[in-house]
Amino acid sequence: MSMNQKNQKILIVDDERELTERLSEGLEAHGYSVRTCGDGLSALEILDRHPADLVLLDLGLPKLDGHQVLRRLQAQPGGCVVPVIVITAQEEVERLNETLREGAVSFYPKPFQFDRLLNLIRVFLTPSPS
Repeated sequence: MSMNQKNQKILIVDDERELTERLSEGLEAHGYSVRTCGDGLSALEILDRHPADLVLLDLGLPKLDGHQVLRRLQAQPGGCVVPVIVITAQEEVERLNETLREGAVSFYPKPFQFDRLLNLIRVFLTPSPS
């Protein structure tokens, strides 16, 4: 684990508590600092107070769904500055492509293999050379 990785913060936004706990434990075991929440409104509030280096975002959320969260992040001055990976059971490709237009950097289907998701996360959290 690089020193930079230890300080990287990931926000997991999903209303499936068991999934967020499993993901959180796995990511923390790899040295990431993790916060979780179960709805879109809380996600925006958390990001406002505690900027993250990456967000894992479900689409089917209470209060504000993942699409609404992406659109609000994109509407901020300077656009969405945090990479967002959509994790969803939704297999409708057109809807997933919409998330990319809304500002997501990638998407990953559920159920997922942790190692593959971790590799995808690392792509977007690769420390820039000093």
